[in-house]
Amino acid sequence: MAPDNGLMQRIIGCAIDVHRVLGPGLRESSYEEALAIEFAAQSIAFDRQPVIGVACRGRSVGEYRIDSVVEGAVIVEVKSVADPVFEAQILGYLRASGLTWVYCSTSTVRGWQTG
Repeated sequence: MAPDNGLMQRIIGCAIDVHRVLGPGLRESSYEEALAIEFAAQSIAFDRQPVIGVACRGRSVGEYRIDSVVEGAVIVEVKSVADPVFEAQILGYLRASGLTWVYCSTSTVRGWQTG
């Protein structure tokens, strides 16, 4: 099920609000908690830390926790840094969950100025 454009805009809006309040440099768990608070405040249905199983030839090979699944349609992963390794991880979550939409929120600062 593809989420409507309004849902994606609301998810992104929540992530922007969290970043405005907290700024960069905190642990992922702080951003995840703040995003959960924001989703609840905006009446956005979400499951926090749902477990997804991974199987090979019908046998379990592991379980993973996704940060959040919003309205049963969008995986939301919170990362405090941007890294290509996380892209592969998120693609794995998509395959294992059967979902087709993802939003990854990062709080990376690309440039610093001093003086």
